[in-house]
Amino acid sequence: MEAKINDISNKKNLGQYFSGSPVASLLAHLAQFNKAKSIIDPMVGTGDMLRACNPKSNIQKRFFGVELDQVVWRKCNQRFSANQNVSVIRGNAFDLDVINQLAKHQYDLVITNPPYVRYQTISDNKNNSPENLDTSEIKRNLIASLDYFGHLDTQDKKLFELLISSYSGLSDLAVPSWILCALLTSIGGRIAMVVPQTWLNREYAAIVQYILFKWFQIESIVEDGNSTWFSDAQVKTTLIVAKRVKRKKSILIWGKKQFSYCAIFSKARVNGSLIGQLFPGVELPEGDFLNLIKSKEQQNAFIRVKHVNLASFAQALDFKLDSLKWYHKVEPIKSRAKVKRQTLKVPSHLRDWLGDNNPQFVSLDDIGLNVSQGLRTGANMFFYMSVLDKTEKGVSAVPNSPFPQKQITIPTGCFKEVLRKQSDLSDSSYTISNKDIQGIALVIREHLNTKNLEECKKSGVYKRFTFKRLPKDLSQHILLAEKINVGTDDKPKFIPKLSAVEPNTKKWNPAKPNDSPRYWYMLPPLTSRHLPDLFVPRVNGKNPITRLNPDSKYVIDANFSTIWLLEGLSGHDIYSALALFNSSWFVVAMEEYGTVMGGGALKLEATQIKKIPVPKLDGIAISKLSNLGKTLVSDPTNNEGTIDRIDTILIKQLGINKSTKSKQAELKSLKHELLKQRTSK
Repeated sequence: MEAKINDISNKKNLGQYFSGSPVASLLAHLAQFNKAKSIIDPMVGTGDMLRACNPKSNIQKRFFGVELDQVVWRKCNQRFSANQNVSVIRGNAFDLDVINQLAKHQYDLVITNPPYVRYQTISDNKNNSPENLDTSEIKRNLIASLDYFGHLDTQDKKLFELLISSYSGLSDLAVPSWILCALLTSIGGRIAMVVPQTWLNREYAAIVQYILFKWFQIESIVEDGNSTWFSDAQVKTTLIVAKRVKRKKSILIWGKKQFSYCAIFSKARVNGSLIGQLFPGVELPEGDFLNLIKSKEQQNAFIRVKHVNLASFAQALDFKLDSLKWYHKVEPIKSRAKVKRQTLKVPSHLRDWLGDNNPQFVSLDDIGLNVSQGLRTGANMFFYMSVLDKTEKGVSAVPNSPFPQKQITIPTGCFKEVLRKQSDLSDSSYTISNKDIQGIALVIREHLNTKNLEECKKSGVYKRFTFKRLPKDLSQHILLAEKINVGTDDKPKFIPKLSAVEPNTKKWNPAKPNDSPRYWYMLPPLTSRHLPDLFVPRVNGKNPITRLNPDSKYVIDANFSTIWLLEGLSGHDIYSALALFNSSWFVVAMEEYGTVMGGGALKLEATQIKKIPVPKLDGIAISKLSNLGKTLVSDPTNNEGTIDRIDTILIKQLGINKSTKSKQAELKSLKHELLKQRTSK
């Protein structure tokens, strides 16, 4: 029986969010566990990862685990009591004696869900129990253990010692966990890890990213497209699999090698498998999944697969690391200078402005910035409402015409706050706040109206799912929507049958009993494009302004193009991206790549934004842009001055070191001139 997270009290202290069999099974198959003869999970928990690697299949294989928590260790031992080829050590994986025991073996597969314990908690844990180690002890033990690993040569040990010494004391426990796992992986073996959303974008994780490119070849990155894998921890999850290689001379030299980057959406989940719907009738679909994502790029309702060039990925990392002192010690500049950088075609006005300068460019995709479009409900008149009042229990809202109700009470859990239109925004602000949000979107997941609830009960479906009854007036709103004719007398139309609404309905299928039914009033799961980091209007009367969606809190309507960071692929954070998108360079490019409409408005689609050439930035410039992006948000009183400072950074990064003030003035003038050209009658 699988252990439940709620059975254990140490989620915060020990970072215990146990993987569960669906996640573990997918990761094990991505890591090709069947090819491994020795497998270890050094933070084993209750043993989900080891069980997914099927110890019963071959008694000649060896399985190892380490667990600190006494109660969890006992559960794990009980779980594998019948498997003589499974050994689970009770102890701290960072204890020098434990590492010494582990290093006596070489591991073909190191697979784990490492603990994500904040540095403050690490210190508290040390005070509460002598078995827990503080950051300095962990670093000291890792350095001392380097001599235990026979597959490391002298230069490997020298570099690892420098990296261990260099990682920040503010790092969470996952950083040394990654380093330990990397040390345990034999050459030709694989490392397979569970990573929470945005973790690889954090500055203190840069060393882990470097290790992945210096001693490993990334094979696949798979993300939870709808944030449903770890509901208890409230995180979006990413799985990373990489093959151990001999130390590379440069992290940038990869030729044409690629890896698979895949997002799995909740529609793919069925019968205890995260990807079961992709392989109907297959008993173990995970076994076929790796070949599927390696074969071709694709996008459908279940998955999105991209094949990413390792060289491009490494270049983005190089940009990010360039400002870090340790990076220049471990990766000499001469080994990086020979690599050819990607360039993109520059629009004509900007080409003229650049003159004889020939700077290097990357694409938004290269630096991990995705662009798409916000939420399309297919029936805004039903799904959107205007807010009258907010309480702790929900909101009072007014439906749109043609609904007759003057006010509806909607409980928390049945809606998300939504930005519907530009007129809700302040012209001078580069972010949105509660005062800007005038509306909500109905996002119903666990509630049914009375009619549908009774249908579920009669069919027996109700027992399988925890549906609740919708409040009376919201249930009445749904019934009215089914009766109101939104078409004409000659050609009547009803909301549930609209072309963009009807696909919401998904009947319960007895052949797929764990696949929850969905009714027409239930929007599909929201994704990053609906809850983005940044957004920009698709139709612009003035020069486009890109704004921040703080904490990706608000749903953004399809009136806007949406931008979000792709986990693990970006040297940027949301603030440097905000500064970049509002630079005069980027705004001029938007003016050139967008489509001027008849009335002079600029239509700016996601496909056009994706084509914009992005100046190649070093880490110092990105850091400065991040600070200026924060200034745009916090101090709207001097936006023009802040944009000037952003422009200065980009101009210098474009290689223009002389007459920067005059070039800045020219670029600013060009931005205003293009606006004037398209709005003049």
